[in-house]
Amino acid sequence: MIPAFNRQWSPVNLLNKIQLVARTHSRKLQWFGGLLMLYTIAGFFLVPWMLEKKLVETMSERLQSNAGLESVYFNPFTFYLEIRQL
Repeated sequence: MIPAFNRQWSPVNLLNKIQLVARTHSRKLQWFGGLLMLYTIAGFFLVPWMLEKKLVETMSERLQSNAGLESVYFNPFTFYLEIRQL
């Protein structure tokens, strides 16, 4: 006979608990997934584009010469920023 503790942590029982949580909180999970996707897209694409645009504009104004960048990379999960050929 299987003790009650082992039945509580059986894979089938855990899968049933996960499915129950997913059903009861599906709207919240969809919102969370959508917000995470927007954050990811904005972080990897929008932030580098805006930084590159603003940096070139500001550098050109302050140095009174043509300024350029090769590339700007930003990782929104680690907050790593890399600017090449400033």
